[in-house]
This record gives sequence, C-alpha cells and structure tokens, in this order.
Amino acid sequence: MGTFFLGPLCGPLLAPIPGGAIAYAWGWRSTQWFLTIYGGVSLLILRIGIPETLASRKKAVAEVEPNVALSRTLSWVSSRQVAQSTAKWLEILKMILIDPLSILLYLRFPAVVLTVLYSSITLTSLYVLNISFQTTFSQPPYNFSVLIVGLLYTPHSVGYIVSSVLNGMRLDSIMQREAKKANRVDESGMYIYRPEDRMGENAWLGALIYPAAMIWYGWTTENH
Repeated sequence: MGTFFLGPLCGPLLAPIPGGAIAYAWGWRSTQWFLTIYGGVSLLILRIGIPETLASRKKAVAEVEPNVALSRTLSWVSSRQVAQSTAKWLEILKMILIDPLSILLYLRFPAVVLTVLYSSITLTSLYVLNISFQTTFSQPPYNFSVLIVGLLYTPHSVGYIVSSVLNGMRLDSIMQREAKKANRVDESGMYIYRPEDRMGENAWLGALIYPAAMIWYGWTTENH
C-alpha cells in the first residue's frame, strides 16, 4: 500500500518540477499543450494495454445490439421492439450515471464517514498548501522564478517517497502485532490481518503532527 500511494501522493508534488522548467522555457501555455498530449497518450495506452474488466457493461451493450438484421423499413419495427430497445438503453444509462452513486450508501456507517472526513480535510489542506507555494514564493520578498518555484517541490517529493515506503513497512508490523495480540489465526495457523488495525495509531499520529506542520509553514511564510 505504501508503494501504491506513491502515485496519488507524489504526482501533484513531482509534476510542478518539470512543469516549472517547461513554463520557464516556453511559457505557461506550453504546460497546457504538454498536459493535452500527455493525457492523450495515457488514454491511448490505457485503452490498448488494459483489458476491459467490467463484464456487466459489455453484456448490457451487447444486448442492445440485436443479432438479427434490422428491417430496412420502419413499418416492420413493432412497438414492442422499440420499447425493449428503449428499456435497455435506459438500463445502460442507469448503470453509467446512477449506479456509481450507490457507493454513497456506505456513508451510513460512522466509521466510513469519519474516515472520509479525515482524509478529505487532510488532502484538501495538502493541495491548498501546494497551490500556496506558487503565490507565496513568486511574490516579495522572495520573487522566485517559475523554475525555482517548481524546484521547491523537490523536498516534499523526496519526503513523500521515503515516508510512504517506510510507513508501508511500519503498517505491516502494526498489523502483525495486532494480529498476534488478538491471536487471530485461520485454519492453517496463519495470522489474519485486518486493515482497520493500522488506522488508529496512524490517525492519532497524523492528527498531531500534520496540523503542527501546517501551522509551522504558515507562521514561517507570514513572518518571512
């Protein structure tokens, strides 16, 4: 999990480094062109390289396409066929637009709500911090160039890489410790690990250190 989170955590921090260099060399419009090209190439790779795993959607789409040839004249199409075709398309639209919202039903559980709120506040403040870098250090008394502002994200990127990997190892040890303490074993004698075992300790640790770090950053930038 620590290695997996390198993507969503380090992406917003690593991107400003080449982004600052590109904007410094060719202007801010070049970053938009770069994102467009990068997004198109990524979409093409995903479309070709990753197989379709949503079998239900493929099945629903296949049902919409009849196996028999459609009549060339509209008079041959019965009202029943039109109704069935419309119902199938409505089912597809429901699957695309409505069914993904079913995940909101998990908010009925207090543990899920607290976890979502905790993560939302943390990640929102993190992105606000990232955005504030450009505004803070491009103005007096710093007056850093776009390139230097981009390089300011380097320490954060290194910190996220190291902490994500090391904390992943720490989470493994926490889950092993809690499983041994509770003596949770399966039929083969292997310990049963539960994801919730890793949350309590880290939640309290982050709730103390993270706000303190944010206050420290705000105080230092306000007082230069």
